Amino acid sequence: MNDLDGLRDPPREVPPSTWICAVFSGPLHLFGSYFFAIGVVVAAVLISPAQLFGQLMLSTSALVTEGTLTDIRETNTSVNEETVLEATITFTVGPEQITASCYGTDIPYDPGDPVLVEYWPEQPRFARAQGLSASVLPWWSALISMLFPAVGLGLIGAQLPSGLRRARVMRVGRLAEAEYVAAEGTSTRINDQPVYKLIFQFEDDNGELRRASCRTTEVHVFTRGALYPVLYDPRRGGEAAVVDEHPRLMRVQADGRWAAASVTRVAVALGGFLVAGAAVILATMIRMAG
Repeated sequence: MNDLDGLRDPPREVPPSTWICAVFSGPLHLFGSYFFAIGVVVAAVLISPAQLFGQLMLSTSALVTEGTLTDIRETNTSVNEETVLEATITFTVGPEQITASCYGTDIPYDPGDPVLVEYWPEQPRFARAQGLSASVLPWWSALISMLFPAVGLGLIGAQLPSGLRRARVMRVGRLAEAEYVAAEGTSTRINDQPVYKLIFQFEDDNGELRRASCRTTEVHVFTRGALYPVLYDPRRGGEAAVVDEHPRLMRVQADGRWAAASVTRVAVALGGFLVAGAAVILATMIRMAG
């Protein structure tokens, strides 16, 4: 059981690192953040935002001119088990000669053939031969690839309100002893382990009976009928946090202040976002280098 003896009276300062870990924690957040990260990594590898933007512009406001298809080569991408081919085209806009790439699984031209070129007048490098695409993958592939990040963000969003409440009661909450009275099953599983909602009951400073709850896969570490510390907001009857849900987070220093969270804990809390950001930056650098 976490010992909060000596904790200062509210309002109390919550170090930024501890606030981050309080808000971005919990089984749903951890699962959702890494689900989000994996999805963004896959999307960053497969999808070029610039190509998709060019495809969109060409579908709405393209001009047409004559050009020449100069080269055809295979890519490492396939759609419906057919290899995507890259065609290089050249055309002239005013005094400038433009070279661009377009794509398709079946290119009805040979190198040296004249082609009609569709291009976006604001950025002529966004161009394609008629009948081909300006992006390696079709537009619907972007929607599919973004499904996983969207699900991850949904899980993070579902956990976020409880994280914000936890951070708030760390700042303004009063300390009480709560009895563990019940455990309820949920529909969530983490690493094939069921997540339980644990119910605690306590009296506030006014003698009113109140409840707190937490979600965990480690239900075995709690003993039915035992008392556990909770922090509750006396002004908001529904806001309370069970300290032992995150015992390494709610640590008190000798001076009664909240201890700052370690860099490792912050990295774990923000790990999904850090991985996703690194994947986007790396994929962008590779495309620019190419």
